[in-house]
Amino acid sequence: MKYFLSILFFLSSVNISSAGVFNEVGDAGELVSTAQNTAGDGSLDAINGYLDFDDVDLFKISVTDFLNFEVSMTASLTPDASPFPVEDVAGLWLFDMAGDLVTEDSSYDLFFSDPALFDPLASNGMYLLAVALFGIEPDNLFDLDTGWYKDVASIQEGSYTLQITGAEFSVPVPAPPVLWLLSIGLIALVRNRKIA
Repeated sequence: MKYFLSILFFLSSVNISSAGVFNEVGDAGELVSTAQNTAGDGSLDAINGYLDFDDVDLFKISVTDFLNFEVSMTASLTPDASPFPVEDVAGLWLFDMAGDLVTEDSSYDLFFSDPALFDPLASNGMYLLAVALFGIEPDNLFDLDTGWYKDVASIQEGSYTLQITGAEFSVPVPAPPVLWLLSIGLIALVRNRKIA
């Protein structure tokens, strides 16, 4: 029982997310079946991640304000090591849970500015948010062999931040104060059982 209470105390003190920020865990998958859930409490204001030159990161998010939903990206990438360098070029895609493209933007369409998604959506709900570097385009997200078309022309890698408005985490996790209250309740329950 002490072991259980120790684990419960530890979990109640762990900060799952910090002020609406989700950090990529390992390498987010690139298909619907391997997309990374964002876990936390409340609004999802940012996602921090890392891309290799042929990598795609796909995250599940919950859009809660479809009229004001926006995503913008900033990145700190290594210099392009390819014979014909293309610097700091990336793309963002938003899909519904069926894998159908809802909206997209890539910095190579906007003269090398940071990509952003700002078109109003049709409704709130669960969506898949993808980010990749130059030369990668969606093909079929449900088939591992053809999920993304990769004509990798840029050899860069580095960290990125997606700034998000109008979304929440895809997997709600109780905030630490809620876990504290649950812990106190369980401790009181255990003590009452011992007395009786």
